[in-house]
Amino acid sequence: MMFHKGAKSKGLKVIIVGCGKVGTSVVDQLSREGHDITVIDRDPAVIRTVTNQYDVIGVVGNGAARRVLPGDVHHHDDGLFLRRLQPV
Repeated sequence: MMFHKGAKSKGLKVIIVGCGKVGTSVVDQLSREGHDITVIDRDPAVIRTVTNQYDVIGVVGNGAARRVLPGDVHHHDDGLFLRRLQPV
C-alpha cells in the first residue's frame, strides 16, 4: 500500500526505512531541505500520519523485503535505513 502527498521535489531522492522517533526526525529535517523522500514502515497508521504531516511517499511493508522497495530504488541518491533494534 502506498501513500503520497504533494508534488515532486528537486533535492536528493532518499528512502527511509522505519518511522520511529529517529526516522521521523530525519524525515522532518530532510523534508524541510526539500528532498524527495520515500518512507517505509510496517504500520499503516504510522505511514498515514507521516504522509499527512510531510510531503513524502509512504509505503507500508517490511523495508528489508525486496518486493516492498520502490521500483526505482536504484535511482535514489542516498538511503537512510533506520530500524529500532530489538533485544535478542
